[in-house]
Amino acid sequence: MGFITELPAYMIEAFKSTLEEMTHADAIILVLDASDPAELAASKLSTCRRTLGELDVQPARVVIALNKADLVDDAALGALEGALGLGDARAVRVSSLERTGLDGLGGALEEIVGNGAA
Repeated sequence: MGFITELPAYMIEAFKSTLEEMTHADAIILVLDASDPAELAASKLSTCRRTLGELDVQPARVVIALNKADLVDDAALGALEGALGLGDARAVRVSSLERTGLDGLGGALEEIVGNGAA
Protein backbone atom coordinates (compact mmCIF):
# COMPACT_ATOMS: atom_id res chain seq x y z
CA MET A 1 0.00 0.00 0.00
CA GLY A 2 1.15 3.49 -0.60
CA PHE A 3 0.09 6.78 0.86
CA ILE A 4 -0.25 10.19 -0.71
CA THR A 5 -0.18 13.19 1.57
CA GLU A 6 -3.09 15.61 1.57
CA LEU A 7 -5.39 13.23 -0.29
CA PRO A 8 -8.91 14.68 -0.64
CA ALA A 9 -11.56 13.06 1.59
CA TYR A 10 -13.62 11.76 -1.35
CA MET A 11 -10.56 9.85 -2.62
CA ILE A 12 -9.90 8.36 0.80
CA GLU A 13 -13.39 6.86 0.74
CA ALA A 14 -12.73 5.46 -2.73
CA PHE A 15 -9.60 3.69 -1.48
CA LYS A 16 -11.18 2.45 1.74
CA SER A 17 -12.19 -0.93 0.33
CA THR A 18 -8.64 -1.41 -0.98
CA LEU A 19 -7.20 -0.59 2.42
CA GLU A 20 -9.64 -2.95 4.12
CA GLU A 21 -8.13 -5.83 2.13
CA MET A 22 -5.11 -5.53 4.42
CA THR A 23 -7.17 -6.86 7.29
CA HIS A 24 -7.10 -10.24 5.52
CA ALA A 25 -3.33 -10.30 4.95
CA ASP A 26 -1.14 -12.65 6.97
CA ALA A 27 1.65 -10.07 7.01
CA ILE A 28 2.10 -6.51 5.82
CA ILE A 29 5.28 -4.90 4.55
CA LEU A 30 5.36 -1.21 5.34
CA VAL A 31 8.00 0.31 3.05
CA LEU A 32 9.73 3.53 4.08
CA ASP A 33 12.32 5.41 2.06
CA ALA A 34 15.48 5.28 4.18
CA SER A 35 16.87 8.26 2.27
CA ASP A 36 14.00 10.52 3.37
CA PRO A 37 14.76 13.12 6.03
CA ALA A 38 13.87 11.82 9.51
CA GLU A 39 10.93 14.25 9.92
CA LEU A 40 9.35 13.15 6.65
CA ALA A 41 9.91 9.44 7.37
CA ALA A 42 8.41 9.89 10.85
CA SER A 43 5.35 11.60 9.38
CA LYS A 44 4.85 8.82 6.84
CA LEU A 45 5.29 6.15 9.50
CA SER A 46 2.83 7.89 11.82
CA THR A 47 0.23 8.10 9.05
CA CYS A 48 0.68 4.45 8.16
CA ARG A 49 0.49 3.28 11.77
CA ARG A 50 -2.63 5.37 12.39
CA THR A 51 -4.31 3.97 9.28
CA LEU A 52 -3.37 0.40 10.16
CA GLY A 53 -4.67 0.98 13.69
CA GLU A 54 -7.99 2.26 12.35
CA LEU A 55 -8.23 -0.99 10.38
CA ASP A 56 -7.45 -3.00 13.55
CA VAL A 57 -4.31 -4.45 11.99
CA GLN A 58 -2.12 -5.89 14.74
CA PRO A 59 1.36 -4.31 14.84
CA ALA A 60 2.79 -7.84 15.20
CA ARG A 61 1.75 -8.50 11.58
CA VAL A 62 3.77 -5.56 10.22
CA VAL A 63 7.35 -5.57 8.95
CA ILE A 64 8.91 -2.18 8.31
CA ALA A 65 11.24 -2.28 5.31
CA LEU A 66 13.69 0.61 5.22
CA ASN A 67 14.25 0.64 1.46
CA LYS A 68 17.07 2.48 -0.33
CA ALA A 69 19.41 1.55 2.50
CA ASP A 70 22.17 1.58 -0.11
CA LEU A 71 21.87 5.37 -0.33
CA VAL A 72 22.47 5.98 3.39
CA ASP A 73 25.46 5.06 5.57
CA ASP A 74 25.07 2.82 8.63
CA ALA A 75 25.32 5.71 11.11
CA ALA A 76 22.53 7.62 9.35
CA LEU A 77 20.38 4.48 9.18
CA GLY A 78 20.88 3.91 12.89
CA ALA A 79 19.96 7.52 13.61
CA LEU A 80 16.84 7.18 11.43
CA GLU A 81 15.80 3.99 13.21
CA GLY A 82 16.26 5.76 16.54
CA ALA A 83 14.30 8.82 15.41
CA LEU A 84 11.48 6.58 14.21
CA GLY A 85 11.37 4.67 17.51
CA LEU A 86 11.66 1.28 15.84
CA GLY A 87 12.92 -0.46 18.98
CA ASP A 88 10.07 -2.97 19.32
CA ALA A 89 9.05 -3.06 15.68
CA ARG A 90 10.22 -5.57 13.13
CA ALA A 91 12.39 -3.42 10.89
CA VAL A 92 14.69 -4.56 8.11
CA ARG A 93 17.16 -2.56 6.04
CA VAL A 94 16.78 -3.38 2.36
CA SER A 95 17.82 -2.15 -1.05
CA SER A 96 15.57 -3.25 -3.86
CA LEU A 97 18.10 -1.84 -6.35
CA GLU A 98 21.05 -3.82 -4.96
CA ARG A 99 18.82 -6.68 -3.79
CA THR A 100 20.26 -6.64 -0.28
CA GLY A 101 18.42 -7.33 2.93
CA LEU A 102 15.81 -9.44 1.17
CA ASP A 103 16.74 -12.58 3.13
CA GLY A 104 16.14 -10.64 6.34
CA LEU A 105 12.81 -9.40 5.02
CA GLY A 106 11.79 -12.93 4.07
CA GLY A 107 12.86 -14.17 7.50
CA ALA A 108 10.76 -11.50 9.23
CA LEU A 109 7.73 -12.50 7.16
CA GLU A 110 8.28 -16.19 7.93
CA GLU A 111 8.53 -15.32 11.61
CA ILE A 112 5.16 -13.56 11.52
CA VAL A 113 3.41 -16.38 9.70
CA GLY A 114 5.23 -19.11 11.67
CA ASN A 115 4.44 -17.56 15.06
CA GLY A 116 0.77 -17.33 14.30
CA ALA A 117 0.79 -13.54 14.51
CA ALA A 118 -1.14 -13.69 11.27
